[in-house]
Amino acid sequence: MRICDLCGVNTDTNSQLYEAEEFFKAVKKGVRPPHKIWEKSDAKRAGASKQDWEIGWFNMAKKEKTAWLLCKSCAEGVELTLTLAEKRKCFIATAAFESDLAPEIHWLTAFRDQVLCRSFYGKTFIRLYLAISPSIAITVAKTERRKAVVRLCLRPIVQLCKRSLSN
Repeated sequence: MRICDLCGVNTDTNSQLYEAEEFFKAVKKGVRPPHKIWEKSDAKRAGASKQDWEIGWFNMAKKEKTAWLLCKSCAEGVELTLTLAEKRKCFIATAAFESDLAPEIHWLTAFRDQVLCRSFYGKTFIRLYLAISPSIAITVAKTERRKAVVRLCLRPIVQLCKRSLSN
Protein backbone atom coordinates (compact mmCIF):
# COMPACT_ATOMS: atom_id res chain seq x y z
CA MET A 1 0.00 0.00 0.00
CA ARG A 2 1.28 3.45 -0.91
CA ILE A 3 0.70 6.52 1.25
CA CYS A 4 0.73 10.17 0.13
CA ASP A 5 3.78 11.92 1.57
CA LEU A 6 1.85 15.18 1.98
CA CYS A 7 -1.56 14.28 3.43
CA GLY A 8 -1.04 10.69 4.60
CA VAL A 9 -3.97 9.09 2.76
CA ASN A 10 -3.71 5.78 0.94
CA THR A 11 -3.03 6.44 -2.73
CA ASP A 12 -4.23 4.50 -5.72
CA THR A 13 -2.87 4.20 -9.22
CA ASN A 14 -3.45 7.94 -9.73
CA SER A 15 -0.56 8.86 -7.45
CA GLN A 16 2.22 11.02 -8.83
CA LEU A 17 5.90 11.19 -7.99
CA TYR A 18 7.62 14.59 -7.64
CA GLU A 19 11.35 15.07 -7.49
CA ALA A 20 12.40 16.79 -4.27
CA GLU A 21 13.55 19.99 -6.00
CA GLU A 22 10.30 20.38 -7.97
CA PHE A 23 8.18 19.65 -4.90
CA PHE A 24 10.08 22.22 -2.84
CA LYS A 25 9.35 24.88 -5.49
CA ALA A 26 5.67 24.33 -4.71
CA VAL A 27 6.36 24.40 -0.97
CA LYS A 28 8.06 27.79 -1.36
CA LYS A 29 4.92 29.01 -3.16
CA GLY A 30 2.58 27.89 -0.38
CA VAL A 31 1.92 24.13 -0.54
CA ARG A 32 1.54 22.81 3.00
CA PRO A 33 0.21 19.62 4.58
CA PRO A 34 -3.51 19.69 5.39
CA HIS A 35 -4.59 20.85 8.85
CA LYS A 36 -5.51 17.26 9.81
CA ILE A 37 -1.80 16.32 9.67
CA TRP A 38 -1.01 19.00 12.28
CA GLU A 39 -3.91 17.76 14.42
CA LYS A 40 -2.40 14.24 14.49
CA SER A 41 1.24 15.34 14.91
CA ASP A 42 3.52 14.48 17.79
CA ALA A 43 4.53 18.17 17.84
CA LYS A 44 0.97 19.22 18.73
CA ARG A 45 0.76 16.61 21.48
CA ALA A 46 4.09 17.89 22.80
CA GLY A 47 2.70 21.45 22.99
CA ALA A 48 4.44 23.03 19.99
CA SER A 49 2.61 25.80 18.14
CA LYS A 50 1.26 25.18 14.63
CA GLN A 51 3.57 27.91 13.33
CA ASP A 52 6.63 26.18 14.82
CA TRP A 53 5.46 22.87 13.38
CA GLU A 54 5.02 24.44 9.90
CA ILE A 55 8.49 25.99 10.08
CA GLY A 56 9.92 22.59 11.01
CA TRP A 57 7.99 20.93 8.18
CA PHE A 58 9.18 23.58 5.70
CA ASN A 59 12.81 23.03 6.75
CA MET A 60 12.39 19.25 6.48
CA ALA A 61 10.94 19.62 2.96
CA LYS A 62 13.85 21.90 2.06
CA LYS A 63 16.41 19.28 3.15
CA GLU A 64 14.60 16.28 1.64
CA LYS A 65 16.46 14.72 -1.29
CA THR A 66 14.13 11.85 -2.17
CA ALA A 67 11.05 12.06 -4.39
CA TRP A 68 7.60 12.76 -2.91
CA LEU A 69 4.68 10.44 -3.68
CA LEU A 70 1.43 12.42 -3.80
CA CYS A 71 -2.20 11.40 -4.08
CA LYS A 72 -4.27 12.83 -6.92
CA SER A 73 -5.70 15.67 -4.81
CA CYS A 74 -2.32 16.79 -3.45
CA ALA A 75 -0.73 16.50 -6.92
CA GLU A 76 -3.46 18.75 -8.36
CA GLY A 77 -2.70 21.32 -5.67
CA VAL A 78 1.02 21.20 -6.45
CA GLU A 79 0.37 21.55 -10.19
CA LEU A 80 -1.95 24.51 -9.69
CA THR A 81 0.56 26.22 -7.42
CA LEU A 82 3.45 25.69 -9.85
CA THR A 83 1.43 26.79 -12.87
CA LEU A 84 0.15 29.95 -11.25
CA ALA A 85 3.54 30.79 -9.78
CA GLU A 86 5.15 30.64 -13.22
CA LYS A 87 2.57 32.93 -14.77
CA ARG A 88 2.41 35.45 -11.89
CA LYS A 89 -1.30 35.74 -12.49
CA CYS A 90 -3.94 36.38 -9.89
CA PHE A 91 -3.91 33.02 -8.09
CA ILE A 92 -7.33 33.14 -6.48
CA ALA A 93 -9.12 34.76 -9.42
CA THR A 94 -7.53 32.33 -11.88
CA ALA A 95 -8.73 29.41 -9.74
CA ALA A 96 -12.23 30.89 -9.53
CA PHE A 97 -12.59 31.83 -13.21
CA GLU A 98 -10.72 28.68 -14.35
CA SER A 99 -8.64 30.57 -16.92
CA ASP A 100 -5.96 33.19 -16.85
CA LEU A 101 -7.52 34.52 -20.07
CA ALA A 102 -10.74 35.61 -18.35
CA PRO A 103 -11.33 39.38 -18.71
CA GLU A 104 -11.53 39.70 -14.92
CA ILE A 105 -7.94 38.48 -14.67
CA HIS A 106 -6.88 41.13 -17.19
CA TRP A 107 -8.38 43.91 -15.06
CA LEU A 108 -6.97 42.59 -11.80
CA THR A 109 -3.44 42.15 -13.17
CA ALA A 110 -3.59 45.54 -14.89
CA PHE A 111 -4.58 47.16 -11.60
CA ARG A 112 -1.78 45.34 -9.81
CA ASP A 113 0.81 46.37 -12.40
CA GLN A 114 -0.36 49.96 -12.96
CA VAL A 115 -1.56 50.97 -9.50
CA LEU A 116 -0.44 48.66 -6.71
CA CYS A 117 3.16 48.29 -7.90
CA ARG A 118 3.65 52.05 -7.67
CA SER A 119 3.21 52.46 -3.91
CA PHE A 120 4.79 51.07 -0.78
CA TYR A 121 1.44 49.84 0.52
CA GLY A 122 0.54 48.32 -2.84
CA LYS A 123 3.83 46.42 -2.97
CA THR A 124 3.30 45.26 0.61
CA PHE A 125 -0.17 44.01 -0.29
CA ILE A 126 1.25 42.15 -3.32
CA ARG A 127 3.91 40.44 -1.19
CA LEU A 128 1.29 39.39 1.35
CA TYR A 129 -1.04 38.20 -1.41
CA LEU A 130 1.73 36.15 -3.06
CA ALA A 131 2.55 34.55 0.28
CA ILE A 132 -0.98 33.43 1.18
CA SER A 133 -2.94 33.19 -2.05
CA PRO A 134 -1.58 29.92 -3.52
CA SER A 135 -2.99 27.86 -0.67
CA ILE A 136 -6.30 29.75 -0.88
CA ALA A 137 -6.43 29.18 -4.65
CA ILE A 138 -5.95 25.44 -4.14
CA THR A 139 -8.91 25.38 -1.75
CA VAL A 140 -11.05 27.47 -4.11
CA ALA A 141 -10.25 25.29 -7.14
CA LYS A 142 -11.49 22.10 -5.48
CA THR A 143 -15.25 22.74 -5.79
CA GLU A 144 -17.58 24.56 -8.15
CA ARG A 145 -19.41 26.12 -5.22
CA ARG A 146 -16.25 27.75 -3.87
CA LYS A 147 -15.40 29.04 -7.33
CA ALA A 148 -18.87 30.56 -7.65
CA VAL A 149 -18.67 32.27 -4.25
CA VAL A 150 -15.24 33.73 -5.03
CA ARG A 151 -16.41 34.93 -8.47
CA LEU A 152 -19.36 36.65 -6.78
CA CYS A 153 -17.02 38.36 -4.30
CA LEU A 154 -14.49 39.37 -6.97
CA ARG A 155 -16.89 40.99 -9.43
CA PRO A 156 -17.32 44.26 -7.45
CA ILE A 157 -13.55 44.42 -6.95
CA VAL A 158 -13.03 44.00 -10.69
CA GLN A 159 -15.51 46.84 -11.31
CA LEU A 160 -13.52 49.09 -8.96
CA CYS A 161 -10.32 48.19 -10.79
CA LYS A 162 -11.93 49.01 -14.15
CA ARG A 163 -13.13 52.40 -12.91
CA SER A 164 -9.76 53.22 -11.39
CA LEU A 165 -7.91 52.34 -14.61
CA SER A 166 -10.40 54.20 -16.79
CA ASN A 167 -9.83 57.51 -14.96
